Amino acid sequence: MSKKTLNVSIALLFHKNQVLVGWREVSLHQGDKAEFPGGKVELGETPEQACKREVQEEVGIFLDHVYLFDIITHEYEDLIVKLHIYQAYVDQSLLDHIESPWTWHDRSALTILNFPKANDAIVKRLLWPNKMAIKNIDRLDTTIDLNRVSYLRTENALDFALQLNQYNQLDQLIINRDVWIGLSESNQKKVFAVQFKHDQLMQLNSDSFMEEWKGIKRIASCHDHSSVSRAVALGFDAIFLSPVLCTTSHPQQAPLGWTQFELLSKDIHIPVYALGGMKPELLDQAIQHGAYGIAGIRAF
Repeated sequence: MSKKTLNVSIALLFHKNQVLVGWREVSLHQGDKAEFPGGKVELGETPEQACKREVQEEVGIFLDHVYLFDIITHEYEDLIVKLHIYQAYVDQSLLDHIESPWTWHDRSALTILNFPKANDAIVKRLLWPNKMAIKNIDRLDTTIDLNRVSYLRTENALDFALQLNQYNQLDQLIINRDVWIGLSESNQKKVFAVQFKHDQLMQLNSDSFMEEWKGIKRIASCHDHSSVSRAVALGFDAIFLSPVLCTTSHPQQAPLGWTQFELLSKDIHIPVYALGGMKPELLDQAIQHGAYGIAGIRAF
């Protein structure tokens, strides 16, 4: 006997670096567990329309814009659940309108909440470290720490992709789009995230990008207001914002400074990494200026 397919729309609502989470009633399917806002797609409505309706009914706020995050299918013993997942950013002005029992949680706290099994992939994608190493590398070697997330930069994308295709441990690696394209389809799904350079970001086709890249964790390199705005509008998962301080690797590039960094990052609801002149001991200072974390080449 074939299983019934249930189409569900889910909203990932972000404010600063927190995510809105509620609790499912015991009587519901997969009840007595944590949940994101959302519900069944009704006959005659699109998943996006269902998402906005559910948020208004459950949370008490109306969303003008939602962005496609992913589509995930999960098979239970009794039915198949197809999750249409959207993300949206909640403005400060709407916070007082959010109804109980919905509460804000830090991203790191999501791992200790008891979500339905179908949400495992969502939670995994929302998690980012607060410190990230960047390595300029053309050949894989034993200096790569496989126990922490690292962004590997290379000038030889094709050659490096060929090397990575022979490499089994990709789940801690961030690589540029050009390297990622050269990977096998199975390996593309293993990498921690795909990085887009500033120029690559600004050249993206906004009409097709979110559909083509749904389900892939993406981080954009930004240097100014236009690129930050572009990354947010395209639904990127995180941002490298640089250079914050003077660097020896790019001495000709004027630094943003902490004041400008804070101005650019203060209203961003996805993780923003301070990059450029960073040291591990600067993490607290970076967070005070609106960063989610820091990234660097030296001392990391």
